[in-house]
Amino acid sequence: VEGGLDALMLRYNIAHARAARRLSFAACEKCRVPVIAFTTTRWNALQEGRTDWDGNVPSTGDCLSYALEKGTPVEIVLHSARDERELEEAMEGLRWMGSEEVGMWKKYGDLHWNDDGFDEYPEEMEMSLENILL
Repeated sequence: VEGGLDALMLRYNIAHARAARRLSFAACEKCRVPVIAFTTTRWNALQEGRTDWDGNVPSTGDCLSYALEKGTPVEIVLHSARDERELEEAMEGLRWMGSEEVGMWKKYGDLHWNDDGFDEYPEEMEMSLENILL
């Protein structure tokens, strides 16, 4: 795979991170391929909150910042703001997150999100890095 890809565009967000962290990121790092993340707000569902979550809900800036977390191969995040206010919120909210905040959003992402059909595919959990790099 090395030298065959300039970048990998990957659906990656707070609620869709397990397979990326377990498979895609490892493969990209091994092959030195940067990641372009998209749908980081999960079609704005992450900011709507959940009845099974007592904490704050992420802002658009939180979602983008989570995707750009240090230690991942994500170098670019694509975001299509719905309006000028959302664009300003996203830009003002961008920052490097500390490990405590990243941990909080990981817990939020670990909630059951598949009730809307946009969760990870079950077969991703059965794949191995060795099979991907063949």
